[in-house]
Formats: sequence, C-alpha cells, structure tokens
Amino acid sequence: MLADEPPPSSSVSPPAAVPATLYDSEGTAFAPKCLDCSYALVGVTTSRCPECGLAFTLEKLSRHADAVRASREDRANVIRGLLTPLIVLASVLGLSIDTPLTAVAYILAMAAVIALQYWLLRHVLAAQAWIWLLPLVPLTTLGLGMLTAQHPAPWLLAFAAIAVYFAVLALRGSPLVSAVLLLCVYVAPVLLVSIVIFVHSNGRLNDGYYWTEFNRPTPTGWKALPAPNGKAASVWMALGAVAVGAAVPAYARRAMVRLNRVRKR
Repeated sequence: MLADEPPPSSSVSPPAAVPATLYDSEGTAFAPKCLDCSYALVGVTTSRCPECGLAFTLEKLSRHADAVRASREDRANVIRGLLTPLIVLASVLGLSIDTPLTAVAYILAMAAVIALQYWLLRHVLAAQAWIWLLPLVPLTTLGLGMLTAQHPAPWLLAFAAIAVYFAVLALRGSPLVSAVLLLCVYVAPVLLVSIVIFVHSNGRLNDGYYWTEFNRPTPTGWKALPAPNGKAASVWMALGAVAVGAAVPAYARRAMVRLNRVRKR
C-alpha cells in the first residue's frame, strides 16, 4: 500500500450513537442530556453537544447522574447551611488582618475549609458548581484588611487571581446560576460599595479630614478607617469586582443557551 493511499473504508467506523437510556453507578436509568444546556443527546454520534458545543463522555454523564442524586440528599443541604456562618465569620476576620504573616495563616485556614468543603460536597459540586463562589466574600474582605499593610499590591493581585479562579470553576459547571450570582450578588454590590467609599473618602480628604466615618475591625477592636486607605480600598474593590466579572462573558454563550432552554420549558 502506498504511503499516501487512504486506508480501506472498512477500517473506519463512525462513533457509536448515544443510546436512549444510560445507567448510573447504582444501576438507575436516566435519559442522556447535555450537562450544560440539557439538550437530548440520544442518537448523537459525536463527543460534543450539537446545541452548545460542550464536550461529553458517557462516563461523565453517568458521574453527573450520581451527582444529581447525591445533591438531593439532606446531608448536602445541612452542609451548605453550616457553610453560611463560616463564610460570615471568615469575612469579619478577613477585615481585621493587616500583616503578611496573619494573611498567610488566614489563607491556609481558608484552604483547609475549602478542602473540607470539597471532600464533603464533591458529589454535589458537579451539579451545583456555584458553591465555588462562596470563598469570594472572605477573599474580598481579606483584601480590604491588607490595604493597611506596608506593601499591599502583590497580596491584592494574588487575592484577585484566586477570586477569578473560583469564579471560573463556578462558571464552568453552572454558567447560568453562577453568572447571575456573580453579577447581581457580588459584582454590582461591590462596585456600589466601592463608589460610596470612594466618594466619602475623597470628600473627607478634600475637606482636610484624615479619618472617615467608616469603621473596620482590628485585633484590638473597631477603629476608624483613614480616608487615604478608604480611597485606595474603593479603587481596589472596583478593580477586583471588574476582574471577577470579566470571567462572565467567556461563558455568556453557554449561559444564554441554558436560559433559552429554561424559557422554552
């Protein structure tokens, strides 16, 4: 056979079509649908959804079916309920941290909590990836607390990068829910608060005052926020919110496909 001669047609077989029924790890039957837009994949002979282009395998569909079943368990709801006070506590502690050493300790503690969250909710995260957005709140408050450090810029850039990473994790798994939460619950409020702090701090500086009327917790109690720090904090808050929000357009198409399917239902 010549080198440029095509192989016999009998040696090339098209991929098998997706069957009408698949089974999860416990043998429960389910209909194969796209993990992103819920398009019915029955008869599809490629490894990508014809509707939104999301890649899939039969094994991934089966794991997702396991995750959906696990997400209905009461244990998952209890764990998510316990995470709420932990996030609030972590956010308050983040505001009181203003040295690199305490920031490192805070990050290590957060990493331990996130690892525990992943281990407890690993089956649920596949179906409800928006849970990855929870660390954004303590990361934001930690950045505000670090504004009083001697060299805050490298730390703030690192926190922004970590926040974008969690935002992408959430958007990849739950594009529609995560995009709505990011824009309405995180980006818009943070931008609004940053504008209020900037206007107030800038006004106090223009009037010749050093302190603002905003207080922040510190290891020795609540203290007034200096106007220069408040002005810098507002700028960094806005930049961080924009950086996180910039991840949304990358998944806008997938989110719109899912939204259109929700409307059709």
